[in-house]
Amino acid sequence: MNLKSISLFALTTSLVIGLSGCATGSNSVRITDSKNTKTTSSTDEASESVNHGILVHINEVDRLVTIRNGRDLPTGFLITKNSDGKQTAIIKSRPPRKYGLRTADILEGQPAINNIISPVDAAESARLEQKYPTPINE
Repeated sequence: MNLKSISLFALTTSLVIGLSGCATGSNSVRITDSKNTKTTSSTDEASESVNHGILVHINEVDRLVTIRNGRDLPTGFLITKNSDGKQTAIIKSRPPRKYGLRTADILEGQPAINNIISPVDAAESARLEQKYPTPINE
């Protein structure tokens, strides 16, 4: 083998080994943020991302967020929590569309990408309805 063949073989081998570590499997969801990376199975019942929506986009100018997996969330007040379970914001969902992602208005706080979204309880919803009444034109 000449030097060119050895170099090509070494480069190919290192690429195959390096790229094979990136695969997480077909039944998993990769959740990342600036602090950590977590890979969970789609059948993992402990994963809140399967049961609740996940915040995937924030428009700070219009105070609007986009939610993935939010189709089962109720229309109304929702809370966002970070990976530590700490509440980051209160949002109010817009009516679901037939297709596409769910959207919501930011009312309080500063939500972040990958925050988990869940509904508030009835008492908190009543309190928030007093604080943020629904406009007549909606």
